[in-house]
Amino acid sequence: MEIEESKTGIYCLYRKTEKLVDRLQKLVNQLTNKHPEFNQLPAWIREIPENDYFFFIWQPLIDQLGHILLNNTLVAINTGRTDLPQIQQLTQTLLQDLFKKYTCHQYGKERSYIGEADKTRRICRYCGKSEPATIFKNTAHAIPEALNNKHIVCREECDSCNEWLGNNVEQHLINYLAFWRTLYQIPGKEGQKKYTGKDFEMDPAGKIHVRVDSPLDDPAPTFPITFSLTAVDKFSPQNIYKAFCKMVVCVLPKQYLSRCQPAIDWIMGRREITQLPPVWHKQVKRSALQSPELLVYVKKEKDRALPGIIGEFSYAQLKFVFILPLCETDEMAFLSPDEFEIFWKTFKHLGKMENWQHQDFSSVEKKTIGFMLTIEDPNRVL
Repeated sequence: MEIEESKTGIYCLYRKTEKLVDRLQKLVNQLTNKHPEFNQLPAWIREIPENDYFFFIWQPLIDQLGHILLNNTLVAINTGRTDLPQIQQLTQTLLQDLFKKYTCHQYGKERSYIGEADKTRRICRYCGKSEPATIFKNTAHAIPEALNNKHIVCREECDSCNEWLGNNVEQHLINYLAFWRTLYQIPGKEGQKKYTGKDFEMDPAGKIHVRVDSPLDDPAPTFPITFSLTAVDKFSPQNIYKAFCKMVVCVLPKQYLSRCQPAIDWIMGRREITQLPPVWHKQVKRSALQSPELLVYVKKEKDRALPGIIGEFSYAQLKFVFILPLCETDEMAFLSPDEFEIFWKTFKHLGKMENWQHQDFSSVEKKTIGFMLTIEDPNRVL
């Protein structure tokens, strides 16, 4: 194969051409008997647009920041951007310190199966049982399937724990996000669903129908008109936090599970927590995600001022950042916003985004969510 642009000891930059694809296919045909995994390579190459550039990377020698910088380079080359030096400098400023202290694991963009493939060797991450004491027959989604997660599956969640977590923990998160699911027409487990409140209904197309006697019955209403809408389904804030943390436990590499056993006991109701760290959240100005995404940050250094394991969950236009509580590597509880000052200095890529709010999810009491709906004058000329 010909190298079109440049070459170093750790990665090569190529341009996708028919000539390159043909040569690659011939090479794969020669290697397929000893290395059948290469059979997937031509199909992957063919998905790249004609004449676009791509890298072949020797994975062990490229760290996470290096991957991002190389991706920035590809985007600049393939789109003709001329501001690559400024982009690379900003990337290093925002992420260099973070990747020195944390390893980042990303889920949601590609299909992921976490854990032991052999059912007879699986150990449930939540109850610690294996076959024949329990079974692993059903598909366990790391993020609820009702939130349109089709890509992330945990093999090490037994059927019994999967059912209990779905009914007692994950359903609270589903209820909490159901309004956004319908608003942005995101499919659930069985397709798109309507959302029903106490005094309104939103159809699967995102149109809201409000049941009121006034003031719209007034022949000359005064705009704008604001309504307070109330949901029907209830949720426990602490169970929402448990659902966030359950996702993290599902996807964590095995070597980190021992440090979060106290958190697993809390998720499963074997341990109580009266006060949790605040959850930071915001609405992001972007197109709504149709499938949820999860980032998990695991601390590499012994720094008592930083949390050991952090989750970043994105759904629709919402983003939540939370700490896995009771992590055995933590020396602080991170209960107050003041204790997050060094956190924001390390997670600069999050700190650059404005309008973050923090919320206490410690309560176990069931609550309902409310919304404010404002109707502008339909006759007003913009």
